[in-house]
Amino acid sequence: LTMLEEYVARRGGGLLLLGGRRALAEGGWSGTPVAEALPVRLAPEQAADSLFHAPLTVTAARAAATHPITRMEPDSAVTEWDALPPLTAFNRVGELKPGATALLTGTGPGLPAAMPVLAHQRYGAGRAAVFAVQDSWLWQMHADIPLEDETHERLWRQALRWLVADTPDPVVAQLPAEPVAPGEVVEVSGVVRDDRFSGVNRAAVMAEVTSPAGETRVVPLEWTVARDGEYRGRFTADQLGPYAVTLTARYDSAVVTSSPAVVPVTPSREEYFGARMRRGTLERVAAETGGRFYTADRVASLAEDLTYADRGVTVVEELELWDAPVAFALILILLSVEWMVRRRRGLA
Repeated sequence: LTMLEEYVARRGGGLLLLGGRRALAEGGWSGTPVAEALPVRLAPEQAADSLFHAPLTVTAARAAATHPITRMEPDSAVTEWDALPPLTAFNRVGELKPGATALLTGTGPGLPAAMPVLAHQRYGAGRAAVFAVQDSWLWQMHADIPLEDETHERLWRQALRWLVADTPDPVVAQLPAEPVAPGEVVEVSGVVRDDRFSGVNRAAVMAEVTSPAGETRVVPLEWTVARDGEYRGRFTADQLGPYAVTLTARYDSAVVTSSPAVVPVTPSREEYFGARMRRGTLERVAAETGGRFYTADRVASLAEDLTYADRGVTVVEELELWDAPVAFALILILLSVEWMVRRRRGLA
């Protein structure tokens, strides 16, 4: 049981537990390591025949319309889960765990409220789901279901694809989730596992980085020592556009390559979301504009530096005439002299 739980959490596998007379709580799975991975809480151990055979009407939860498991085709003979016949054998499960999602719910006798019938959640590196019914085959064999209807087949095809879709590869490249700005350093992480999916610490790992212009360079990655199989390296993104990174790991006689990972390089928008001092940017602006950069321990000299600054500042000050008597008298004298001159010359 511990190995099953670790298979999901560490290996990144997919786990689906089905209903049945001796499944889930009725089968004694409560309190086991596997129960920790499930998206629903299991009640304490119940009798194998505890309300197992009873009609259950299944309806779709809100998330069912878009989820890969329960999404229906518009041209199907049955386009709504509510139109399917009731099932007759189910296991009682508890409420959803935080972070879990219900896709199908059910109501029936002995149930005080709608019960999760099909639910899933992320667990560690993998995913786990519970389908707490035994006779979903009724959705194929019931007399009310048209022969051409493929709801049952599609449900199980989609469920199996979903279980294995995100299973990690032996070599995985990991890049920053957020875009980076031109000139920033991009951290590249890689995880290398062998055929038993145990971390490999003796590998020679290289990252092939392709720029938006198509230029390729090789960046070596080193083992971090902190975790088995984890390697890290870095490169500087100096162009706008997507950078593609592919890892190649060589150990013993094996050569394994990862799927490409992409990090977009766009103009930085950090100033709109991060209220912190950017010393490098401020020093550059001060140098380019003839200013100075001050820190808290130098701000005391700011007033004196402004007094002796090379570039002056013009200040306009307006005063009323009667607050400047000398200027007022001078203006009166000038106007009087002008009037006398005009009068002598016959201009006034």
